[in-house]
Amino acid sequence: MVLGAPFWSVILINLGFIGVGAEAAAGKVGKGWMILPIAWFVGYAGYALGDHQILWNLKHQIATSNADVLIPFDPSRQALVFEGSISGNWLVNNYALPVVYRRSDEEGEWHYRSTRLVDRTECDRIRRDKSLRGTGISVFGFHDRDGLLGSGKFETRFCDMGQPEDPILPVALVRRSESNRIVSGLPVTDIVTTVALPDGSVFSLSGGHAAPLGWIPKLVMGCALNSAAPSWDCTAGFVRDRFTQLNDTDLRYGSDDIVLARALGLKPVAPSDRQAGDPKQVRADTAAALKRVLDEQTANLDRALRDPGAQIGSVPFPALRGRMDIILPRLDAMVLTVERGVELRHNARSNAQQIFHLIMQAPADEIAPYRARLEALKTKDNWFVFAPNPIDVRAN
Repeated sequence: MVLGAPFWSVILINLGFIGVGAEAAAGKVGKGWMILPIAWFVGYAGYALGDHQILWNLKHQIATSNADVLIPFDPSRQALVFEGSISGNWLVNNYALPVVYRRSDEEGEWHYRSTRLVDRTECDRIRRDKSLRGTGISVFGFHDRDGLLGSGKFETRFCDMGQPEDPILPVALVRRSESNRIVSGLPVTDIVTTVALPDGSVFSLSGGHAAPLGWIPKLVMGCALNSAAPSWDCTAGFVRDRFTQLNDTDLRYGSDDIVLARALGLKPVAPSDRQAGDPKQVRADTAAALKRVLDEQTANLDRALRDPGAQIGSVPFPALRGRMDIILPRLDAMVLTVERGVELRHNARSNAQQIFHLIMQAPADEIAPYRARLEALKTKDNWFVFAPNPIDVRAN
């Protein structure tokens, strides 16, 4: 496996047949031996040609079907929402769509996340701002797709910002489904994209990919480690050109996104013409998200102070770390709750651990009146080791 032995057969078998043909042509063996390389190469080419003929027919059918689909979508009046694991981020980056949403079903309840194109300065600010931890806001870079590998030049001027956000406009919902089939020996993965508009109308787009044989016979034989199973999996067969798109585009991956954008009437934007959203709005969004999370986590802290065994989650206070404006007025109650939690155990102990983390971030002079009580906790539970924060961290 390390030396790529399963692929040696590609070279050795083809060279073997070429050698037989060369010896027959040179008269070293009978002319009848020519039938072997002819059968090998010509026979294989016939099978490959059949695959590509089927592929061409499928592409023609899909192109004809999709050409008639025109979706009356207006981004100023409708919110484009992708369901499940599929993402519409590529449309934001390449079609000047101001925002897209993705919704997922978590414990029987729909949750939404938005994605917008953001200037790099704002991306860096969000990454540096530790107070945004726990808000669900994230920023991530992206590559421009190319026709070969699906990821080309990395975009250095902008990034995508995602955050929990419900759409306020009527929803145009995008779903995708996959199914596999064999068409006269050609493996095909069909992808159907449906768009349901707020008025109840539904539009469907066809796509997917196939795995035709290449034009050169590549017979692979051997075994390799499947670490997921784990097992040694052995195979013998011709290498196929997987992920050959059924939609006629220049991209190796993601051609279904282009077809969707065309049907929605979106106009492509060159990378050099990209424009980020209003930075003032970005700052307003992050400030609102931070306030919402701070309010929620402060409410959870107050619940735990009233009831040490309250259900508040395993990591309930990520946004409260270093927030002395919230911690210091509650310090006395927090120390008391930790003491009670150590005694009560179970869920109360877990809450006490989280509150103890917050207490340890307070300045040493603020913790000093409680030092003896905090040090005494270790005699009851070895987890609670008193180690005051050496740095005076105070909220602005």
